[in-house]
Amino acid sequence: MHPERVEPVLLSEAELRRRRDAQREFLREAEGWLHQLYGWVKQWGAMVLAADANGVILDGKGDPVFTKDASRVHLASGSDWSEPVKGTNAIGTALAEKRAVAVVGDEHYCKENWFLCCAASPVFAPDGSLAGVLDVSGYAGAYHPSVLTLVDLTAQAVEEALVRRRANRHLLLRLASDAPAWQAVVAVDPDGRIAWGTRGAYAGPLGRVAGRLWETVFAVPLDDVVRGSRHARVVVNGGDARDVWCEVLDDRRPRAVGISHPASLPATPESGRAEGERDAPPKDGGLAGASAPSSPPRRTGASGAARRVAWAARYTFDDLIGSDPAFLKALAVARKAARTDEPVLLLGETGTGKEMLAHAIHRASPRADGPFVPVNCGAIPDNLRESEWFGYEKGAFTGANPQGQPGKFELASGGTLFLDEIGDMPLEAQGVLLRVLQERQVVRLGGRAPIAVDVRIIAATHRDLWAEVKAGRFRADLFYRLQGVVITLPPLRQRSDRVELAERLLAGIAAERGLSSLSLTDAARSLIVAHPWPGNVRQLYAALRQAAWEAEQGWVDAGHFPEWVWRELASEGSVEAAAAAEGEGKGPQAGSFSAPLASVVQPALPLATLERDALLRALQAAGGNKRKAAELLGISRSTLYRKLRAFGFSI
Repeated sequence: MHPERVEPVLLSEAELRRRRDAQREFLREAEGWLHQLYGWVKQWGAMVLAADANGVILDGKGDPVFTKDASRVHLASGSDWSEPVKGTNAIGTALAEKRAVAVVGDEHYCKENWFLCCAASPVFAPDGSLAGVLDVSGYAGAYHPSVLTLVDLTAQAVEEALVRRRANRHLLLRLASDAPAWQAVVAVDPDGRIAWGTRGAYAGPLGRVAGRLWETVFAVPLDDVVRGSRHARVVVNGGDARDVWCEVLDDRRPRAVGISHPASLPATPESGRAEGERDAPPKDGGLAGASAPSSPPRRTGASGAARRVAWAARYTFDDLIGSDPAFLKALAVARKAARTDEPVLLLGETGTGKEMLAHAIHRASPRADGPFVPVNCGAIPDNLRESEWFGYEKGAFTGANPQGQPGKFELASGGTLFLDEIGDMPLEAQGVLLRVLQERQVVRLGGRAPIAVDVRIIAATHRDLWAEVKAGRFRADLFYRLQGVVITLPPLRQRSDRVELAERLLAGIAAERGLSSLSLTDAARSLIVAHPWPGNVRQLYAALRQAAWEAEQGWVDAGHFPEWVWRELASEGSVEAAAAAEGEGKGPQAGSFSAPLASVVQPALPLATLERDALLRALQAAGGNKRKAAELLGISRSTLYRKLRAFGFSI
């Protein structure tokens, strides 16, 4: 393979359909999380991708400008990005090394890919095999070190969703240890054997626990854990005094095994639901004041109770917390709208809680017993649009499910169809949607008879739809049809209850981790108020989760917040606030890995001196660890090495 002459390997449409069908469980669980991940990274003009275990891209969503540039190097659905085909690249290398990797600029083997920065993390199936890989790609100059962390956390969330999906007659437990930081979700079978789990079940401080009997790993009987509180300390066998927190997530084992099953499991931030309900991570702002979701909805059929359970809305108005007047006004309008069958249009930035509010409206409506089916309007590929919307009959096309498959409208009939990010829907698709809304019937692909559908529409977008109409990117007739009730959710930076909301979220994190309490220092409160939070509540929640790991004696300080929070604070024009917080000892100190770059580089010096000084300070702050120094500076390791050599440093 020559770096300047690489032949692409592209799949036919039929083969791509076959691959997608073979990976439908992985794609089904990944869809919602990819959408959530895109909400985080789209500010960098990036795209998110899902590929199978062979490196073939199956699905994706991205910034239109970057997506067009990426298509020139075939970074798109149907293209093979395995290492044998593309050389070093994030997708292929993550699969080959079975770990999260970032490949930036000229770290790519193929010269045509040097304009890219890519971060990817493998997704492991419950049996420990590779299920696929998630990737974030953007322009090399826009690389941010936090992207790798985000994509790896998203991959782990998909792994947990796959474990939950497969837990039919098993006990689901979350295991966690603070020293070293580690967690895994495991499924225990009726015989007490740890059947399988997320990646932590195959490697970690306890070694491989998958496949082992509970009592050969832990000194506390499994029955005691099930009967006890949500968090019970378990001492590891083999003379290791390490404490492991055990949390019961779900128990679906038959009662004949002699375990005293609790009548109902305690409601927890990640598992507070009745048996049989399904988790659904909000694709937009699902953290408007409640806990983190665990997995997207599942599709199990098109009719009956199974359909209602598989597509159940999980959130109610009680889960939406806050005291900000604009937020409360939006909730008041939503409560009134819930009692009607009018279409609802939810407006607001990404992360403000639009999907969570859609769940609540459905749960409070006369259709509450019906399904709640979310659709990411901008993520459905053109060649699959009709089959996704309308479904297809058996034998409709090569690679189709031999039993046929219902479309989204059929699945939502009798309930609510949530059209997420409707502003991203292509014009052609808008016409198709409008026709169904007018006729209230669909015809499956390959079928002849129309099927009546009865759905209530809730749509959401972060875009100014009227501006899109005037620009010719959104149909005016569809815009007017969606204008039944319009509700706007305020961005977090405009909410007066930011600190109150942060405290409520922190209380949930403390409960989840088995801590008595977590509190914010005055400096942390000031940081929360000063920060613009472009990712809104979702971003605040992620920052709090990371900061909570560094809390000392139950206090979360400003210096505990991740480095990207400080970088963003400075880049948004709040440099003075960041500097003031540092000067008062409220922010990160020099020598801390979370120190903002502004504290590493001194102003009013020649550029070469600034660069050399920044390298030295970053290395000092990282304790000589070049990988951490590169992350602190926001550059790749190869760039760090090149600059060190240029200044005459030995490597």
